[in-house]
Amino acid sequence: MHLGDKDLITVPFVQNTLERFAETDDVFTLEFAKSAVWILLYEGSQPRPDDAFLDNLSPYSCSNCIYQKSNPAEKWLEGPYFLQGKELHQCWRLYPDHLSAFAITTIPDDQNDHRFVPLGVTSDDGADLAVAVPSRLYFPQDANKPLNGLRVSVKDNYHLAGTVTTLGNRSYGKYYGVQNITSAYVERLIEVGCVVLGKTKLSSFAGTEVPPKGPVDYFPPFSPRADLYQSLSGSSIGAGCAIAGYGWMDLALGTDTTGSTRAPAASNGVWALRPTWGALSMEGIVPSVEEFDTVGLMARDVETLHNVYKVTGPEKSLKESLPDRILFPTDGFPTGNQKHQEMLDAFTIHLEKYLAITRTEISLSETWAQTGPEGEKETPLRGYLQKVGYNINMWNEYHNFADFRDGYAAKYGEAPYISPVSRAKWENGSKITVEELDEAVRRRKVFADWIHEQVIGEAHKTIMVVPYGSPEPKYRDEAPPAGGNSGPSSYNPNFFATILGLPKVIVPVGQIPFVSKVTKRTEYLPAVAGLIGEKGMDEILLQLSKDALAKAGCPTKVLPGRLAFNTDDEMLVASAGGAEHENSESVKL
Repeated sequence: MHLGDKDLITVPFVQNTLERFAETDDVFTLEFAKSAVWILLYEGSQPRPDDAFLDNLSPYSCSNCIYQKSNPAEKWLEGPYFLQGKELHQCWRLYPDHLSAFAITTIPDDQNDHRFVPLGVTSDDGADLAVAVPSRLYFPQDANKPLNGLRVSVKDNYHLAGTVTTLGNRSYGKYYGVQNITSAYVERLIEVGCVVLGKTKLSSFAGTEVPPKGPVDYFPPFSPRADLYQSLSGSSIGAGCAIAGYGWMDLALGTDTTGSTRAPAASNGVWALRPTWGALSMEGIVPSVEEFDTVGLMARDVETLHNVYKVTGPEKSLKESLPDRILFPTDGFPTGNQKHQEMLDAFTIHLEKYLAITRTEISLSETWAQTGPEGEKETPLRGYLQKVGYNINMWNEYHNFADFRDGYAAKYGEAPYISPVSRAKWENGSKITVEELDEAVRRRKVFADWIHEQVIGEAHKTIMVVPYGSPEPKYRDEAPPAGGNSGPSSYNPNFFATILGLPKVIVPVGQIPFVSKVTKRTEYLPAVAGLIGEKGMDEILLQLSKDALAKAGCPTKVLPGRLAFNTDDEMLVASAGGAEHENSESVKL
């Protein structure tokens, strides 16, 4: 306890200090104050307790007090400790991973903050892994560590020195073993004060596997939303479930190739950022498709995302002023869910009001037919983009793991186990020719150049509102509809950020009721919007989303657990100003 230059220890001072501890920290409890040894740090002359303290007129006794004069060279941190002999040890709290979101939980190596030790501890009942979190009191504000104490989970395709990277596949973890490096982005987070809690589960090889068809090698996590038996989406499944379910966590690291962070953020109703491609280091992260891969960030409130990106992103944003045009692509609207559509409309209205501009409705397919390059626009945009992302994605995912497949077979004399979903993807990827890959790469560049020249243009700073996710019940015990071998089309507003390398924010905008087949009662599914910006507009998208919603009286953070918002906020975005928009300019370029 820091006394500063106080010369008298009073009961109110002690009570206020302990109440502050309890309010700001989830590790400290008032039980620590009973029969405790007090270490009192002071400056100047040694203080003395007042009569009330000496007479034990409070629940706290000063019979076991240690007075310690502060030394600037020593880093004494407030908070609870265990005293063993003459040594003090920090108190960390163990939380149960009841959602099965973590592949492994960790603590920092005592000798190296960038190396980790598997915790290897279970919950009290032995049913779950335990996650260790330090007292928040150990992390005061520090200009040199602007994210001091932020608790972070890491997807299990990031390397953490001292742990195995499984990539959701036991054969992969067996072959590569314990890693000796920590990914560059995790190292950056540690440098600015973040605390790594462990590694979260993912679909094997960072693909998309959803129950009951997968994942196979590791038990898939449970969604904390609605009836607790909703299905999963994307590959960052553990990250999405953990940040939506655990109030003691602050940030979840995922990766995003074709939606691996955006999809779980949408299904779990949390904020997320797919940054501008190349803005954050991918060094020390197992690649899937290098030209698409990015770090993915998820949090329950936009303030956290903004602070994290502001500290760890590029030093200077490429776009410093607010956007002056909102594109509303009719190719993706209206959605199939009326309530979701109302929320998306209302969110767009809040952006319009905040920016004092009116949305510009645009049909990308019609604009392509009119202004696309000669020799290219003759093919409708849907057909032109049909296999662009698919061929690039599948070809890379198959060939990137050739060394693993060959090396494993050579070392162990047998093929590695590959789940049915990944096996099918690799089989499809093996059939894509170099010529087909080259054509996909060429079309991607043609489309990107056209978007920047004819749609975004140099005259505007443009953002685009797009739908994301489908807030309909999907149960984890029901197999998803069978798909063909052609893969998802790149003619999709959600795919544009991937193939164009643009930043995209997932914005929680409400929740939609349904009657659960599991609980037989009304539950609520989160609904989100997508907001895309030009390259380098990452910070602006986050700041704009926060400010526009706040000005409209809408929440900018979500709750952990079954509800993303209080049930009174079912239509939170629409209810805070959802009049019909007027005078939208329908653009036919």
